[in-house]
Amino acid sequence: MTAALHDRFPLSLWPLLDDFLCRCYGARYVLRDQALMRWQFGMAGDPNALSLFWYGDEQGLLSILGYRPTRLFWGALDQAVTGCWLSNWMSDPAHRSGAGAVLMRRAQESFPVVLAQGAGAANKPIAERLGFRVLEPIDRLLAVFDPARAMRFLAADATAVLQPIDPAEPEYPVSTGLPGDYAPDWTRYPAAMAFGTVRNAEHLRWRYLEHPVFRYEIDTAPGPSGPAVCLWRLERALGEVTDTVGRIVEFFHPADAPEQGRAVLSAALRRMREGGAAFADFLCSASPFLATARAAGMSDATDLPIAFRLSPTERRLRRQNVEFWAAPALPQPAGLSACLVTKGDGDQDRPNNP
Repeated sequence: MTAALHDRFPLSLWPLLDDFLCRCYGARYVLRDQALMRWQFGMAGDPNALSLFWYGDEQGLLSILGYRPTRLFWGALDQAVTGCWLSNWMSDPAHRSGAGAVLMRRAQESFPVVLAQGAGAANKPIAERLGFRVLEPIDRLLAVFDPARAMRFLAADATAVLQPIDPAEPEYPVSTGLPGDYAPDWTRYPAAMAFGTVRNAEHLRWRYLEHPVFRYEIDTAPGPSGPAVCLWRLERALGEVTDTVGRIVEFFHPADAPEQGRAVLSAALRRMREGGAAFADFLCSASPFLATARAAGMSDATDLPIAFRLSPTERRLRRQNVEFWAAPALPQPAGLSACLVTKGDGDQDRPNNP
């Protein structure tokens, strides 16, 4: 059979995909776990297929590109489009003759907005030739709870001095779990949320509450304009350093209620400290939420060589980017600070086999 482009991957061909992942990513690659792959790329209405663009035939795969259809705000907070987040863009090293670009073009033909995080040196030039913008770096903030333990995560030649914070007692009532009536009026939230994932109940349930590996915690603070929300988890670092770290993956609040945001973030930080975290980090592009996090005591760590990947621990400077393409008729964000991208988007908060 002649190799061809396909829009979905039938699970009946799983051995071919598993072989491809093993060859291209390694025998211990985490997405060889079919349960995790089904969660990440399972197709609504078709339990027997995955949302993968792929090039190949029933004898083998030459290239894959995973996609997750996602409701996105793109220019306004009172209307949404269905775009997609991409991940796992990979071609067999022995067959890199343009198939990867074909899959990216297929994503552009299929969705009005296409986004991905973590564009590397190999795929960034291809994406830019296809009209994608690459924005970087996404800001990273840090809350240090135990400086001596946190210092062990710094690169060996780092000269930084880490200062601890004592998160304030929340001034507003904070609840845990996703409220049953969670349905924010997004027009009451900062304009930066007008470019990014719609963080509605359906998305939060799939992305966090139904995750097959990680246990996420949710803190919310109600208010007249809507809830402030902080989603986070604890991670056990493995490798050069073995310890616990807090990872904040979502944080947002109404535009007129930064104090409400500080309360929910402080509550989350206190819970992470009580859970034994040496420090907590937060990746976010939207300037209003970064300002609130700084006001709550978090400090800038975008240029700090402190471990970003924890399984295994990599003690070095690492920055994050986002690449996106939007149809020419759609609005275009002025820059990264005008978007909301966090570590929870795409596949950036994913388990790994160290």
